[in-house]
Amino acid sequence: MTYLRFTPTDCRALRSLYRELTLSDDRPHFIKRLLVMSLTDSLPQLAGRIASLNRKEFRLLLDHLRPLPQPAPSHGLTPEHVEIIAGASSPLPPHTRYAHLLQCALARLLAERRPDLAMKVASLSFRQFKLLCEEINGRVRGD
Repeated sequence: MTYLRFTPTDCRALRSLYRELTLSDDRPHFIKRLLVMSLTDSLPQLAGRIASLNRKEFRLLLDHLRPLPQPAPSHGLTPEHVEIIAGASSPLPPHTRYAHLLQCALARLLAERRPDLAMKVASLSFRQFKLLCEEINGRVRGD
């Protein structure tokens, strides 16, 4: 089993540098040379350590440095729920200042007919509520 250990400072330097490179991983030898050249002046010991990694170890390092795919942001409501909310409201301006008030008013409006949906709307985070507003506004505009 192969493993690599780096100090927190070295990890931050490698992550930062790798992020700046924005290269595909299909040329690991080129990436390795670029990392070593970039680190030589500021962190020569780390540059030497990277240079001495074999192919398997460097591939492991690249796998670790590669950012994890982020899930697409979602409000978590079904299309049917969004349709009901869109029908119960006019376009929803997601202004930061009044978003919570709008969210509460929408939840109260829905509470009469769909208490389950009202609770879901009331429990949305600001980001989720903003996404919901954008989706409803897109439907109203016909996007």
